[in-house]
Amino acid sequence: MTEHPVFVPHGDGHLAAVVTVPDGWPRGLVALLPGIGAGRAHRFQVWALTARELGRRGIASVRIDWEGVGDSSGDVDAWGWGVERSLFAQANAVVDVARRAVGDVPTAATGNCSGARIAMLMGAESPGCLGSVCLLLPMVPSSRQQVLRRRSARGVLAAVRRNALVRRVVVRRIKDRTGMDEVAKTAIARTLERGRLLLLYGQDDQALSGRTREQMGDLVGGLSQETASRYELRTLPVSRMAGFDSLETQRRAIDEIVDWLDGIFPEATAAAASA
Repeated sequence: MTEHPVFVPHGDGHLAAVVTVPDGWPRGLVALLPGIGAGRAHRFQVWALTARELGRRGIASVRIDWEGVGDSSGDVDAWGWGVERSLFAQANAVVDVARRAVGDVPTAATGNCSGARIAMLMGAESPGCLGSVCLLLPMVPSSRQQVLRRRSARGVLAAVRRNALVRRVVVRRIKDRTGMDEVAKTAIARTLERGRLLLLYGQDDQALSGRTREQMGDLVGGLSQETASRYELRTLPVSRMAGFDSLETQRRAIDEIVDWLDGIFPEATAAAASA
């Protein structure tokens, strides 16, 4: 395989990306989307390693530096859920350039945390996208911030912030109570109308609560059998996938992603391989 650093014009500046191209005609193209604030290779080079594994399966990929991060131009005024449409536009701009370079092949998207929200939007709205892999998809984006900012409970909340164990318990209970937000529900339903969706979590990751599991079951249960069959929720046999802070977690996540993506792209035809 070969890796090509590229700069994609976007607005008044550019977006930095790396396109990984396998030897021979690629079967498909995957957008690898990091969480907000992370570089294109993601933590511990997880996306770089994923790109190489995909390349060995004959699948091209492109990993991106968001605007204001890494080698991309621009400044980051504020991070938050309000920038989703901007990130979605950035991802599409990079994928369009990569697709012109590698050929007219089907695409898929993989993202972690906030990048997972963009991957899901690509599955819901981007032409030619066969599916999305979402790691640690946040379904309740604002509950923690809302509770931790209530002025009427400053003293208690200050203690919550200081104590990691208490903070985990409190945030989990908040999420159990609030469940999924409407943006997530709508995007998941639209993604499944068009293609496949895989959600990946660790066993103790706070991004997935009992309440969101129930709501996902209700949401998918209300879809047609054909549409519902495109949905998968997998819990890896690791405590927490957040942070990719062990080699075992990294390897298991990469294996799950690559095997799933390998299964959704068609095999390369002899005509394409000889082109």
